[in-house]
Amino acid sequence: MKEVTVVPSAAALVIKALKEPERDMKKVKNIKHNGNISFDDVTEIARIMRPRSIA
Repeated sequence: MKEVTVVPSAAALVIKALKEPERDMKKVKNIKHNGNISFDDVTEIARIMRPRSIA
């Protein structure tokens, strides 16, 4: 039996790091994101995305 894993995109990880609420993409368009992300959050996102990179 095969296992399926869901890996979030980089954009989803950044929005999660900004601690913004979930929005319905069909109802809300052109969302402006604001906030600050620490360098530790950026490195954590890069660490998660590394296996998906071809580099």
